[in-house]
Amino acid sequence: MRVQIKYEIWVDPKIGLMPRIIKEIGRSVYHERKYLNYKEVYPGVWFPMRVEVESYPSKNKNVYIVDHVKVNSPLPEKLQLDFPSGTLVKDEITGVKFKVK
Repeated sequence: MRVQIKYEIWVDPKIGLMPRIIKEIGRSVYHERKYLNYKEVYPGVWFPMRVEVESYPSKNKNVYIVDHVKVNSPLPEKLQLDFPSGTLVKDEITGVKFKVK
């Protein structure tokens, strides 16, 4: 059985047609992503500094806040992410969840 999902995407021509809202509508689920506080991080390159994701029927809400963005900078050989104590982390690939001590 194929699950049919409909997407509704609202774009903003003032920031290079970047998305403002993306709604994912399925038979039994609904996700709404709001892309907020866009910043021009490089000439002509816009990046949302805040993203809010709401899911239904679970009524989960996640907020992602970006501190800073670098464009066209070399990456370190080993990428390390440091999360503040108490941060809830979920690896979307492995499904592992944990709270940073």
